[in-house]
Amino acid sequence: MPNSDRYQQLEEIRKLILSASYDQAILKIQDRLLLNPEDEDALALLGNIRELLQDNFEARKCYEKILELNPNNTAAWIDLGDHYSNLDNLGKAIEMYERACELIRKGIFHAAKTMEIEHAFFGVVLALKEQNRLHEAQSYLKEGIFLEPNSDMLNSLRAKIGL
Repeated sequence: MPNSDRYQQLEEIRKLILSASYDQAILKIQDRLLLNPEDEDALALLGNIRELLQDNFEARKCYEKILELNPNNTAAWIDLGDHYSNLDNLGKAIEMYERACELIRKGIFHAAKTMEIEHAFFGVVLALKEQNRLHEAQSYLKEGIFLEPNSDMLNSLRAKIGL
C-alpha cells in the first residue's frame, strides 16, 4: 500500500478518535493491523483508544509491542510515560519519560520533533515535581526549553517549577 494511502487511513482513524467514535476507529485499526501487524502508528492509536476507554492492560500491551518492534520509538516511550502517570505510578512514568529524553538527546524522533520534545520533557518535569524532586525537574525543564525555546507548553511551567 502506498504511504499516502496509509497516512490517509491513519488520519481518518485520528478523526474518528477525536469524534469519540472509538468502535469505528478500532475496526479501521484492526484492518490496518491485518495488513501489517507491526504498524507502529496503528498500534499507538489502538493504545490511545484503550487508554481513553480505561482498558489499561490492553493500552500498555500496545505500547510495549511498539517498543518490542522498535525500542527507538520516542512517541511510544512518551505514551507509556503518560500511561503510568495516569495510573499515578510516577516512578515508572519518570523512567519512561527519561527513556524518551535519552533518545531525543541522541537526535532520535519518531514523527514530530517539536511535539516529542515538548511532551517528553513536560511529562518528566511534572512527574518529578509531583515527587518533590524540584532540582531534577528544573534541570529537565531547562534542557527542554533549550531544545525548544519557543515552546509555550514548556515555558508555561517556568513559574510552577521556579525558573
